[in-house]
Amino acid sequence: MRVQCKIEEVSLEGDGDYDVDGVCVTCSKCGASEEAFGTSPGSVKRCFVLLRESCGEENFYCLSPEDTRDYL
Repeated sequence: MRVQCKIEEVSLEGDGDYDVDGVCVTCSKCGASEEAFGTSPGSVKRCFVLLRESCGEENFYCLSPEDTRDYL
């Protein structure tokens, strides 16, 4: 099943006392979300893989149509 996701750029806590830019991807079907360091297309794809593992379904995750950023 093709499932659209909401992508947000967030600030994540790094190993030290500093923040790191990252992304948070939220499944529109079940509301589960995953985070990854970085804001590159690779970071978004990592979140898609983590969502597939955490949701327990064989979904194909993609950007929502209103998301105009060039992540993929």
